[in-house]
Order: sequence, then C-alpha cells, then structure tokens
Amino acid sequence: MQTPLQNLTAPSNTSFKPTTNAVRVNVLWFLSLVLSLTSALSATLVQQWARRYYEFTQRRGAPHKRARIRAYVFDGVKGTKMYRAVEAIPLLLHISVFLFLAGLVDFLFPINDTVTFYILGYIAAFISVYAILTVLPNLILNCPYRTPLTGLAWRISQVFAIITLLLIRELEGALHEIMLSLWHRANRGLSRLHGPRPARWRATLEAEIRTRRKWLAVGLRQSIVLNAIGAPWKVDARALHWTLSVLDGDNEIEDFVARMPGFFESPTVPDATSAILALMDVPSDRSDPILGSRIHDLLKTCKPEVSPLLEDARRNRLRVCLKSLWYCGRGYNQPSYSRPLPSYVRGVFAVPEMIHQIQAEDDVSVRLIGRCFGSLLAKKLAQDVTDHPQRYPRTGIGFFVTQAELTSLSMLLETTSRNVMDWLGKRGAISIANIVALATNEAELLVADKVPSEALDIFQKTLEILVKELPYPSADLSDDLAVQFCKLYSKVDNVWGTIWLKYQLRPIHERLLGTNSAYSSAWSQMQVTDGSHPWAAGADPWTGNYVPSDGTGHMSETWRVPSNEIRILPTGGQSPPDDMASMDYASVVSLFPSTTYGAALSTVLPLDDPEMGPIPVPTPEQAEARTAVALEQIQESTAGICHGSGEVHEALVGTAAVPDNGRA
Repeated sequence: MQTPLQNLTAPSNTSFKPTTNAVRVNVLWFLSLVLSLTSALSATLVQQWARRYYEFTQRRGAPHKRARIRAYVFDGVKGTKMYRAVEAIPLLLHISVFLFLAGLVDFLFPINDTVTFYILGYIAAFISVYAILTVLPNLILNCPYRTPLTGLAWRISQVFAIITLLLIRELEGALHEIMLSLWHRANRGLSRLHGPRPARWRATLEAEIRTRRKWLAVGLRQSIVLNAIGAPWKVDARALHWTLSVLDGDNEIEDFVARMPGFFESPTVPDATSAILALMDVPSDRSDPILGSRIHDLLKTCKPEVSPLLEDARRNRLRVCLKSLWYCGRGYNQPSYSRPLPSYVRGVFAVPEMIHQIQAEDDVSVRLIGRCFGSLLAKKLAQDVTDHPQRYPRTGIGFFVTQAELTSLSMLLETTSRNVMDWLGKRGAISIANIVALATNEAELLVADKVPSEALDIFQKTLEILVKELPYPSADLSDDLAVQFCKLYSKVDNVWGTIWLKYQLRPIHERLLGTNSAYSSAWSQMQVTDGSHPWAAGADPWTGNYVPSDGTGHMSETWRVPSNEIRILPTGGQSPPDDMASMDYASVVSLFPSTTYGAALSTVLPLDDPEMGPIPVPTPEQAEARTAVALEQIQESTAGICHGSGEVHEALVGTAAVPDNGRA
C-alpha cells in the first residue's frame, strides 16, 4: 500500500531543469543577500578600526608622546584612504536593495500582471526620487541631500560641462571676428566706455572653464568648501541675524556689539560692511531691524540718571555701542553704499535726544567717539538731501529736507536751521561746517594731547573721511563759517602735537585763502596778532608745518584750476527762518518762490603755484561777459545746471522743508 507522499514523488528517471525566470530571480536575490551580509561585516570592521584609532590617540602618557602617536596614526588613516572604505559600505547596501527590487519584479511577472504593475509603479517613483537626490547637489552645492552615487555623478557632470564649454569656446573662436565686427557696428562709441561684449563674454567663458576644471580636480566636498568661502555677504548676514535672535540678556548682546569692529576689519569676510548694515535696515516685514533695535536698547540703559549699571560699566557699554555705530556710519559713507540712510537709523540715532546725550557726556573717549559718529551721520544726511531728492513722495523738483532731518543737522552741526538751509545750497559748506563742529569742540584736548588713543584713532579716520571727498568750496561761502574754520586752523597751526590735524586741514585752508575774502582777512589779522609764520608747502619743520615725503599730500590739480560756478540765488527777498522748529509740522513751507530765480557767476580764484606759474585771473569785464553767456545758455536749455566740476545736476527750483511722511 502506497502513502500519499509516495504518490507525489516524481519518477526517478525524469530530470529537473529550472526556468530562465527562476534563474534570474535567484541570481538577483542571492547577490542582494551577499551584498547585505558584506555591508554588515564591513560596518563591523570599520567600527573596530575606529575604536583602535581612538585607543591609540587617547592613551595615557606625556602630551608630546600622545601628539606624535596621534599624528603617526592619522597619517596612516589618511594615506590608506580609510574614508573611501567608509563611503563604500552604504553603496553596497544600496546596490543590495536595488538588486532585491529587480528580482522581485522579475518574480512577479509570470504570476500576476496587476500585482506586478503596482509594485513596479512604486519602484519607479522611488528610483526617480533617488535619482533626483543624487543629481541635486550638482545643481545646488549647499544642498544637504546626497547619496553614495552623488560623488560619481558630480565628476560625470563636470566632465560633460567642460566638454560643452570647450565646444562653445571653439565655436566662438571661429566666429569671434564676425561677432566683434557686428558688435562694433551696432554699438558705435560704447566700446571705449565698457569694452566689446564679445571679448568680455570670452573672458567669462575662460573663467568658467577654469572653475569647472578645478572642481573636477578637487571633488565635490572641497568644491563646497571653496564656494562657502567665496559666498556672498548675505550668508554672513543670515548667520548674524540668527545669532542675534538667540541671544538673551543685555550682557550677551553687549558682548556681540563689542566684537562688531573686529568683524568690520576682518580680512577674511568678503563684504562685512554690507552684512552688518543689512541688519540695521528695516526688513520687509516692517518690524524693527534686529541689530539696530538691540543697540538702541543698550543705549537706553546708558542714560546717566536712570542707568541700572555702575558708572564704569555704563561708560564702557556706551563706548562699545558708539564705536560699533561709528563703524556703521563709516559704512554708510562708503562709495559702494549708494542708498539713503535707513529710516530707522535716521529716526533713532540722529534725533536731538540722542545727540544731546552724546555731547553732554563727561568721558572724553565716549564723547569724541559719539561726535565722530554724529559727523558721519551729518555727512550722510546732507548727501541724501542733494543726491536722493526722490526719497520722499512729493510734488515739484529741487532740494527737499524734512523738518526732522533739518533739526538733526542743526543739532549735529551745532548751528541754526537757517544756517543749515543756507549751507545746503552752497558747495562744500556743509562739509566745512561738519569739520568745524567736530574739531572745534575738542580742539583744546587735541592740542594738549589728552585724547585716549582709541578715540584719537577714530577721530583721525573720521576726519580723513570728511576731507577726502570735500568738494571745492563755493566762492560765496558765508563769512561766519569761513571765520570759524580760520579760528580752528589757527589753533592747530603752530602746535607740533597736532601736525596730523594741520596736514588734513591745510588743503582746505589754502583753497579758502585763495577764494574767500573774509577768510583771507581773518587769517591776516590772526597772523598780525599771533605773529607771522609761513604756511606754504615748503615751510621749515620747526614751524609746525608738516610736509609729506612725496610732497603731494591731498593736493590735487583740480584744486588749482579756476572754474565757473553758476549758483541759484533767491531774488524774491524771502529768507528762511532762524529756527525751523517754529514751522507747522504738517505743512510744507517753501523758503523761496519757485519762479523768481537768477543766476550769478562767481570766479574761483586760483592759487599761486611757483612750480606751475601764475594762472591768469579774469578781469571784471571778462567775468561779466561770461555771465551773459551763461545766462543765455540757461535760457536755451533747462535740462540741468552745470557747476564748476562739470557735473550736471537737477535744477534747484526750490528748497523746502517737508514733514517726515513726505506729503506736501
């Protein structure tokens, strides 16, 4: 009698032969199994290697012996490229997964099509995401996503990119002469200003080829490092913003602000000034700037009567804040910063309360640093009035200044609003008044050499900024301002301790001496009173006149060239009030009527230079003739008014004070 199992047994004479599908499935699945086991074993080995390295480097002993052992073992790790073995382990595991999925699809096809297509759809979606994660770092270098195949994909993409760029370069070289000829025909005269675009395009192409070759040579990881080092300033700004957002407490913020000057001066930061100034401006969400508001909060704790700090701590915090603000003010006055002063800075740090607090400070270092910051604010405010007439929505053209700006300038320059309005219409007047206000108040301390070195260094740098871009003073500079500068210069003229200050002020002194009669008269009277002394460039050293080694200093040839200045003068008989605070804040007050203006021509008298020879001075008849010609030119064209420097400016039809909201 036979059992059921015996009935199912195949005849012994029948040979078994597996199907092709079964062979493929078994090959794929067994390979997947082997690779998985290999990956697990490799991970165990790497763990043992790392533990062995740790034991060598952390063993007890003398420090110099430990250092040598660590360096010796590390050289072995680096020389045998252990990192490649570590990166290969995930690659084996990923290959194992793909082999298993391929075998699964091959196994399901003969069984049921519906199940197979569902599984195949999921696998296709997974492979697509995997491919995107592999290629994405090639497009975005700082992308955190990557796979074990990303490095290989990176090198393949760089090879294709280099080949493509080389082909484009060869094609451009064959058509270079034709493209250059067509460009010159289409852009006649522009090549002198900017150069031909085909040439610049070829230079850009060569630079891109060099970059791609470097990336291919160093690999993906080092390419990310190189791009991070050369990243734009916005990366630093976002990092600083995050740092400020997590700081808690005035002491932590004070420590951050104290390190701002070092960040400004750091040679490793590409554009530290832009990164910091971005945190001082109002963001897009209209909230207070994170850095400006933090500094303002610190300054609130530095008021002498209500400060919770001890006196030394209060002065130190105030000095730290003002020094950092000075660096910001220097950044606002750089040629690369062409935007107006941020509204938050103008409305918080340039207000009378803050200015008065700084000017009334007893500490010399704090007060001088604060005055230097105020001088930079005054320079930027005055520049915004003339260079950014459209910073407020309004009607009409001309120079417009808000009542808040006018009050700030009056406080910073320590004068009346009427003088400020008068100086805004005269070239170089505001700059000279700014220098006088900065140096006069601390002249006695400067002469006595009682200024701390830190504050003195900031004062010298501030004065260099104010003098560097000082335009040629207008010939009709007010007599009071000229006399004030004359008194300042006379204080430092014969003092050897302030030779650097005289060296900065002497070019202005020479220009005013040759162009302003009131200044010449005041200077002559002071020489009669104080005793004559030479002021020419070749004066002996014992007189206190500093002559630079190259003999040039800040003198420029343009200062010796006579120029004609066309000024806009009021003819309606109106004059601005002494104090603009008496104006109605909500009203727009025109200081001069917009239809009654005349043009006057003033000749800038040249300096007598023994090396260049005397420059002829026009006679009164010649001046009148030039005036008539200038008036005819003005009547023929109203596009702009040409000043002595040759620059074309917008016609000054009116000077008005408007409220902060800019509405007339």
